[in-house]
Amino acid sequence: MDAIGESVENVGLAQEIQKGLAKSLQRPPKFAEWQADIDAKKAELSAMEGWDCYSKHRMVKNCVIAWAKAGNVDLSLARRRSSAGQAGDGDKPPTEGGVKANWDDFKASSAMDICCKYIVAADKVYAEPVSPKQFEEMRALGKGAFGAVFLTFKKDTGAPFAVKKCVKTIAKENKMIKDVLIEREVLSKMRSPFCVCLNYAFQDKDVIYLVLTLCPGGDLGFLLQKQWSDAKKKEDRVFKPFPDGAVKFYAASMALGLQAITTPATSTVTSSRRTCCSTPKASCASLTWDLPLTFPRARSSSAQAPAATGRLRRSTRRSTPSSRTGGLLA
Repeated sequence: MDAIGESVENVGLAQEIQKGLAKSLQRPPKFAEWQADIDAKKAELSAMEGWDCYSKHRMVKNCVIAWAKAGNVDLSLARRRSSAGQAGDGDKPPTEGGVKANWDDFKASSAMDICCKYIVAADKVYAEPVSPKQFEEMRALGKGAFGAVFLTFKKDTGAPFAVKKCVKTIAKENKMIKDVLIEREVLSKMRSPFCVCLNYAFQDKDVIYLVLTLCPGGDLGFLLQKQWSDAKKKEDRVFKPFPDGAVKFYAASMALGLQAITTPATSTVTSSRRTCCSTPKASCASLTWDLPLTFPRARSSSAQAPAATGRLRRSTRRSTPSSRTGGLLA
């Protein structure tokens, strides 16, 4: 019965994620109010050299590639568009000459306007302080020693996350404040598709919120349970092993996850069949580990490792959402 309940729970979770956030709860971008910023961004990008703009801005790169694919433009050749009646080769990577030759055409297209709109929207999202009002909590996913995990959608982007809510009073009563600080510090350093990463971190009067990567595919134990046949009697059930390719994929994913975990800080990893989960992109995430109380010493005098105790410093980086994590339990 436990396996059936878990199957139903995971099916419901998958359906809820696919359904997404209701339109009435979403916060669409205010492009009309941002028109001055959009025009300024377009002028800024238009003044740049084509290859410099393409290589420095990921949004520009994605828009240029999508525009070229839709318009049959071969960016691998240093010429303007493909020859008449000749299809471009979309499998070849863009080259500097190809981007430069077609840069003026891209700037004059509607794709440039769309690109500038969403670059400005991303800047607005980064600039806004993170708070619980930006997220819509949908359902509980699980519970831990001093909190619970909830399926949550970000209102401005509609992206699903797993939000871990750590109750401060419980953490203090169980003398686990240091554990919360270390968990936040280690997760903020994760930059791997094979690990659960910290996207945002913020707090209010009573709760600490850790916005984590969502893994709706279930853990490895759940996937193994699904390999058993549906015979009524337990002794009649037959286990169907994973294909060799799947075993190699999960093993390699867990190895890369463990490597990413041990890179930023010394960790004692708990190895079990429940340390592996499936993310929406079908990769594995190593989830559970016992965190240490100290970080390794820096290799050089110029770079010092963060202390495991005391208040966490507010990060000033803007490269990723996970860098916008203020000090917790201040």
